[in-house]
Order: sequence, then structure tokens, then C-alpha cells
Amino acid sequence: MPIYEYRCESCGVEFERVILRPTRVVCPRCQGTRVERLLSRFAHWSEQGFVPSVGSACGPCTARSCAGCPVKRGSA
Repeated sequence: MPIYEYRCESCGVEFERVILRPTRVVCPRCQGTRVERLLSRFAHWSEQGFVPSVGSACGPCTARSCAGCPVKRGSA
């Protein structure tokens, strides 16, 4: 089921919508139609429930170069 995240350009509220067919997306706060679709993150299941991802695998890396990175080489 496709769930999309949006940000209203008029009032700035962020919200989600399930979109099953082409439809006009309206802000739930101000009813504005100028909305921007955001890049969604994946979530995974843990003991605490669904936990959103924290971004790319390189997020916590402190290296100055990706040359030796196992993720970059595809071996992670």
C-alpha cells in the first residue's frame, strides 16, 4: 500500500497519505493544495515497534574517504 509523505508549502505542516489512484492531495491543516512530496524513509520492525531508518549506511561514518568502505564496495 503506497504511503506518501508531503509538506504543505502554505503552512509547513508535514503529513502522510495513502494514495491508491491519482488524486488531488490537500493539506489537512489549511486545506492548501500546494504540497511537496517528500522523500520517504524505510522503517524496520524491532521490539519497540516500527523504527524509521536513520538514513544511509554512511551516516555515522567519520572517515575522510570512502575508498576503504565495505558499504561502498558492496560487501556490507
